[in-house]
Amino acid sequence: MKLNHDCVRDILLTIESELDVDGFMLSTKLQEHDNLAKYSYKEILYCSIRLREAGFIETIGTDITSSVGRILKIRGLTYDGHLFLDNVRDNSRWSKVKETAKSSGVVAINLLAALAETYAKKALGLD
Repeated sequence: MKLNHDCVRDILLTIESELDVDGFMLSTKLQEHDNLAKYSYKEILYCSIRLREAGFIETIGTDITSSVGRILKIRGLTYDGHLFLDNVRDNSRWSKVKETAKSSGVVAINLLAALAETYAKKALGLD
């Protein structure tokens, strides 16, 4: 399955806005949010698993298996997840990151994060 960069960003935005510090959210509930309704559950699940592997989200316990497939119990964003999200929160910067990634064939989340950090540093005059 292909990693959808917009879905990755939208998942992070949703987790940040919807989860309390001591709460959790099942991955099946993500699709109920307006900015994620356009994605299939399989796409949301796939991106969530990749975000966990990249160290951008924290999950609780083992994955649950149900009739809809695998379910993650999402605890929240990690520090690295917050860093990445802060660097791609701005729509204009996110568009630049995606365009550069697309033109160079980059799909890895860690490379997207590095690219986003580069653009954020340029915006702050730290480059």
